[in-house]
Amino acid sequence: MGFLDDTDAPSQLPGFGSRESASAQDVMRVQRDGKALIFGGEVTAEYLDQEHAESWINERTNRTETTRFLRRAVRVKSANQFIKVGDQLVVAGYPLSRRWVNVEKFKGGNKKGANERSRASRTDVSEMKFHSETEMLNWIERLPLDYWEKGDYVTAAILRPDVSPKARYAVKGIKTFGVCGEPAKQIVEELLQSNEAGRLVDQARDGTLYFQAPGAVRAGADYVALSQELRDGATGWLSEAILRALAGPDNDQRTRFIGRPVMELAAQIFRNLLNEENRRLNSPRSRESELE
Repeated sequence: MGFLDDTDAPSQLPGFGSRESASAQDVMRVQRDGKALIFGGEVTAEYLDQEHAESWINERTNRTETTRFLRRAVRVKSANQFIKVGDQLVVAGYPLSRRWVNVEKFKGGNKKGANERSRASRTDVSEMKFHSETEMLNWIERLPLDYWEKGDYVTAAILRPDVSPKARYAVKGIKTFGVCGEPAKQIVEELLQSNEAGRLVDQARDGTLYFQAPGAVRAGADYVALSQELRDGATGWLSEAILRALAGPDNDQRTRFIGRPVMELAAQIFRNLLNEENRRLNSPRSRESELE
């Protein structure tokens, strides 16, 4: 998964040089309180928005080619106490209608750090042959260490976000960041088996969840029932909500949720996701398209 919807192959950007911008980024920790999963507080990390150019040898032509792409990463010093190699970064985009979420593993650095004089130099991809740029980037992604970072850092990154103008605009939106010491997929599966999850799915399926219709002019007016399509897919929507919850709440709620159960935020996101989709399905434009 990428910070944005990934493309099948990285886009070519003429005149695209290597650049980097960095900013501080708060990352919400998901941790255990006994058996319960809660938000344990925030860690300040560094968010990198990079433009890279990487040379490699084309196996077919034996010529050197250059692939240009965006790379977005979150990193911390390896000496930090809260984010370790193997932890997973979860990033979710807002508003919910954008429907993107990303999970990446934190890795150690591939280059020598300041205190790692004995570490062997990294393999340089410019000396290697590949059949395509996609094969080259896949090879870099499979490395157990982050190809560009030093051993002083622990980093989670995506190499191939969509670099179309639409995607560049979308990435300017709000993002929330969380870190899990356990696999995100495993946490989602665990929480889906909880009593709270069962109650939410039952409410969706039996039609006891109601939402305000599009165009309603005042609160409490013109409520509509959840569509049958969304009732049938309730478990899938809740799975997405739990995954998004692992990225933490949006900025206005982050302090309030520290110490609170992850499932509490997941329930809130679940209702919001269903409301967004239900409004879309019940909008006049959506109903007109069904009749065409």
